Amino acid sequence: MNKSFPVGSACGLILLLAACSSRVTPENYEKLQSGMSKAQVHTILGAPDSVTSDDIGNVLSLTKETWKSRRQSITVTYGNDSLALKSLDDPHEKVK
Repeated sequence: MNKSFPVGSACGLILLLAACSSRVTPENYEKLQSGMSKAQVHTILGAPDSVTSDDIGNVLSLTKETWKSRRQSITVTYGNDSLALKSLDDPHEKVK
């Protein structure tokens, strides 16, 4: 009797559930508020998929973080480590 099928099925189900539990949702996007720290944003969205940083002289530090799911992405821009801008992009959404 081959017992690998149930184990393989269980592993597949776990991977499927993990893929469906993305934190990139309109509900989490709405929780993001101007002035939040990176730690507060990371509590909501987890670790970002990509990060870019720029310093403008010794006056302003800009950091952009992006989280991606299969359908949507959330991009957050911090000015001096404080949330300044946010965007939710859904390339599958039809323009009305």
